[in-house]
Amino acid sequence: MKHPIELALIAAVLALTLSPLARAQTTSESAAGCTEAVKGALYTKFLANRPGKTAENPSGDQEVAYNTAREYKTVCSTDESAQAKYMDKWRASYEVGSRKSQFLLAYDKKNYAEMMRLGNQVLADDPNYVRGYVLLGIIGYLASVAGNDSLNAESMTHAKKALELLEAGKTPDDWKPYSGKDDALAWLTYSIAHTLKTSPTEALPYLLKAARYESIFKKTPLTYINIEQAYETGAYAKQSEDYKQYADKPETPEQKLALQNIYQTVDRMIDAYARAIALAGSDAKLLQEKALWMRNLTEWYKFRNNNSDTGMNEFVTGVLQRPLPDIPTPLTSLPASPATGVTPPAVPPVVGTPAAPGAVSTPPTPPVNTTAPTAKTTAAKTTPAPRSKPKPKPQPRRRRRP
Repeated sequence: MKHPIELALIAAVLALTLSPLARAQTTSESAAGCTEAVKGALYTKFLANRPGKTAENPSGDQEVAYNTAREYKTVCSTDESAQAKYMDKWRASYEVGSRKSQFLLAYDKKNYAEMMRLGNQVLADDPNYVRGYVLLGIIGYLASVAGNDSLNAESMTHAKKALELLEAGKTPDDWKPYSGKDDALAWLTYSIAHTLKTSPTEALPYLLKAARYESIFKKTPLTYINIEQAYETGAYAKQSEDYKQYADKPETPEQKLALQNIYQTVDRMIDAYARAIALAGSDAKLLQEKALWMRNLTEWYKFRNNNSDTGMNEFVTGVLQRPLPDIPTPLTSLPASPATGVTPPAVPPVVGTPAAPGAVSTPPTPPVNTTAPTAKTTAAKTTPAPRSKPKPKPQPRRRRRP
């Protein structure tokens, strides 16, 4: 009897001897249908359906051409000829274009989760696809408005990348559904602000930025109510809390400085309320909200002007002719001429009407993107639907007790 080790060696030798034959047989069987006649027929069919090949059918039938190229690859998997390589290259290009088409169609269908999945594949195909970053940067907000916050973080990453590209001078192949650069930048910055709604201090710079672009946000009252809320629930809330330490104590330079910093914030809140009221105008749909905003503005204005509302209406009338103020730089020393205000209270009042800390109200919804192109590698050229008008929600009146 042969030793077990000897048997194992014999088996190994036989395996090495037979494996080339087995491989050759397998290859021969898999390529059995890859005759010159088959290759010629498939290639001819591919060319006949490739776009631009014939005057009778200039657009071709890309789906037929694609399926033919796939069949060729399956039947002649080892073919390395020039025609095989060309078909492989065309097929890969078609798949890239098809993913882009499906990505745009998912936007139209408001299937934002699918759009994010496809969009990441599209950006992997084409890292320079600016329009992809722009659209992915807004869908977190759109999904959130519909009740789904799961895309927020990923969408914000894309939105910041889109801002970086647009501000560096890059342009998408198509601005739709936006009217142009400013419109796209405004939606992207507002989308980021919405994602940061629980952090008003972080959201505020994006809200201000959105309000400065020539877009619907510049003309929407709710933009400025959101700015006011961001100031009040962010900087003012902290300053008011910190100011409590001066209650029932003699006046000091530190107390005066703290109050001047509060005044700076309140001035921005007054400005934001005034802009919202001015933009609301006589819109019947905003009468209830406008009355509430006016009541709050009056209280803040009186706090800053020795309990007087003299000049307030004139301030509202002219506010839109003035630049939107920046976030104030904290004062580290008392100004030469202290800002106007009432005699320093123990704790400054809080009379605003935030819906919730850092809440960002819903602006108009952007139009659909346009139907995905029938040709898998080009964008559609149809006109987007008009934007819907803003539908503000009444903000409940609430006082925060310091």
